[in-house]
Amino acid sequence: LRPLDAFEARPVPASDGAGYPFWSPDSRFVAFFADGKLKKAAVAGGPPAVVCDAPSGRGGSWNRDGVIVFSPIPTAIQRVAATGGMPAAVTTTAAGTKRFPVFLPDGRRFLYLVTQSSPNDGIYLGSLDGKGEDVRLLPDASSFSIAAGRLGFQSGLMPARGTLLAQDMDMGTGRLAGEAVSIADGVPFITAANYAPVTISESGALVYGGASLGSLAVTQLTWFDREGKLIGTVGAPGPIRDPSLSPDGKAVAFTRTPQSSPSVWVRALDRDVEQQVD
Repeated sequence: LRPLDAFEARPVPASDGAGYPFWSPDSRFVAFFADGKLKKAAVAGGPPAVVCDAPSGRGGSWNRDGVIVFSPIPTAIQRVAATGGMPAAVTTTAAGTKRFPVFLPDGRRFLYLVTQSSPNDGIYLGSLDGKGEDVRLLPDASSFSIAAGRLGFQSGLMPARGTLLAQDMDMGTGRLAGEAVSIADGVPFITAANYAPVTISESGALVYGGASLGSLAVTQLTWFDREGKLIGTVGAPGPIRDPSLSPDGKAVAFTRTPQSSPSVWVRALDRDVEQQVD
């Protein structure tokens, strides 16, 4: 857990090996998947409680009525009471993997991702009652966020980074409106799970982080002043490490680690050009 206005983060107790966390609507609990279970932990502290079994959890969402919709395994979307109990299926799509459900504001309908069901991959609209046919809203095979009347998702996902888009969404009908607009380029994407580590709050704050190209970390050379204020970036993000400024401050050397073998590069900061030296 980390406040946006601080650099310090603290671990949720007994959450070793956890994945795909999501919040309770009052922000008092964080739910996550670990040890083959769906668990919840109070932000104030204390050990987590088991909600139900989830052998291979792939995301969830918690509504104001105390209902959690979640993916216990990659081929199912289920509902369960946040206090625990027996889960029940809630989707009508048959084929493919199903993951990353997110409630709409009414707490009754939700979106989820379907993959490995070509040509029917995409983002679908379902409901807790599980009645009627689930509707595909978009063909994009990306996890997504919903906030402030907009749907955020990714496009152009290969090789492992894409463009983060936002499109207006009528929360009453669950239908998209207007054209999608670009929010950010080069946003990380984990292809093995069709997962984009992106979240948007109702206040409009956007956070995205930790990415990989295969097993390689994607980083961005960035300038900060002595007070920690962001000044600007240098070059494009990539598998970059070990930066070192020249004594005169006019160039930076760094190691680039692509899929093949590492190499040393030097970038002239005043001319914004770079070349490989080793």
